[in-house]
Amino acid sequence: IRRLARPAYALDVRIVATSAGSLVSRWALNVLAASRSYSFGKHLTRFYAIDAPWHGYIGPGDHGLDAFKMFFAQPFLGDGACDVRARSDFFLGTAPADGKPAVPGLLDVVLPASFETRLVFAQQGGQALDYTEDELARLPGLWAEALSQGLSMPAEKLTRRQLNFWHALTSATAMIGLDAQGRELARQGVLSQQSALELWNRAFPRYPGDHVGVLSSPELVRDVGEWLVGTARN
Repeated sequence: IRRLARPAYALDVRIVATSAGSLVSRWALNVLAASRSYSFGKHLTRFYAIDAPWHGYIGPGDHGLDAFKMFFAQPFLGDGACDVRARSDFFLGTAPADGKPAVPGLLDVVLPASFETRLVFAQQGGQALDYTEDELARLPGLWAEALSQGLSMPAEKLTRRQLNFWHALTSATAMIGLDAQGRELARQGVLSQQSALELWNRAFPRYPGDHVGVLSSPELVRDVGEWLVGTARN
C-alpha cells in the first residue's frame, strides 16, 4: 500500500477487508493519512470493512496491574483476541514515553475527506458483534435519545466496547447522512429506538450469513462491486 500510494503512482486505492483484517487495514490507512510522503491521487480511497470486531474483545489492558493480568490471561484468550482487546494500546493509543511520541488509538485518527469507508455486518455469528447484539444493541436507542434532546452521544454512558464501536461508526462515510436524517426525525418528534434502528440498517447493512458465510452472500457480493466502482448509495 505504501508503494502504490507514492506520488509517482498516484493510484486510487481500493481495500476490501474482513474480520480483524479490517482493523489492520484501518491502521494502515491511519499511518498513510498521517504521512506527508504519500499521496492517494486525485480521487477517492475506498475502504470496505466486512463484519469487523470494531468493539474489541474482553480482556485486560496493557499497563500496570492489567499488564500483569495479561501475562496470565494470554494463553486463554487466543492470539486474535489478544491482538484486539477493547482496552489494548491498539485501540486506546499510547502516551509519550521514553522520548517516543504519542501514538493515537486505532479510531482516533480522522481520515482525509478523500477517504470513503463502508462498514457492513453479518446477521449471524458472535465473532464480531453488530448494533443489534449484546451490549451494542443499546447504541441506536442512546443515539435517538441524544438527538431528541439536541445532544451528542453520551460517551460517559458507554462501555469501552460500545465506545470503540461508536467511534468506528462515526468514522464511516454513511454517518454524515445518517446523522442528518436522525436530526430531521428528531425535529419532527418521531425519532425512536425503532426508527433509529431502521436508519442504522440502511447506513450499515447486515447481510445473511455468519462471520464466514456472509462472504458468499449474493447481496454482499453485489454491494461490494457497486461500492468499488462508486455506484453504491452510501
